Amino acid sequence: MQGLSPLEAGLWMLPAAVASAISFVVSPLLARRIRPPYLIGAGLAVSVAGMSVIAQISATAAPIVIATAFAVISLGAGPLVTLTTGFILGSAPPEKAGSAASMNETSGELGYALGIAILGTIGAAVYRSESGGIVPSGGFVLAEAFTTSLNTVATIAAALLAGVAILMTTSLRRVRAETR
Repeated sequence: MQGLSPLEAGLWMLPAAVASAISFVVSPLLARRIRPPYLIGAGLAVSVAGMSVIAQISATAAPIVIATAFAVISLGAGPLVTLTTGFILGSAPPEKAGSAASMNETSGELGYALGIAILGTIGAAVYRSESGGIVPSGGFVLAEAFTTSLNTVATIAAALLAGVAILMTTSLRRVRAETR
């Protein structure tokens, strides 16, 4: 998002936050009609589509393209986050619900941190390789290097999310929709 102030760039990310909130609220309602494994798999497929846009984005892409792609990623993530939390808490006996909730949160935070660390390391390595030691005055070269690293990380993330979608859909295939 070249030429934007930090505030402007942050405002362009608001659609992703709104999409995420909507997805978190709507996912349990959809799970009453659609079998949760399929809803999770479809949601992750939506996220993969958004990630695929990021994987192909150019350094001169308009902010609306980037904001839309991140909103699509966030929209698709809702079923995974919301429904798996329900599975975990629902499978624990009431007296162990607190422990189950804390394990869910701890493992989620660990997963996020490891994902950021690993993908961030890959992105930094690609950026360093692509920038060729250019000093900050080589702005366009640095923007291209950043975009290439972003494309690489998004491609890896899309492939991983596709794998998780398949894994979740197949391993949870016996879970039925709630009929309330």
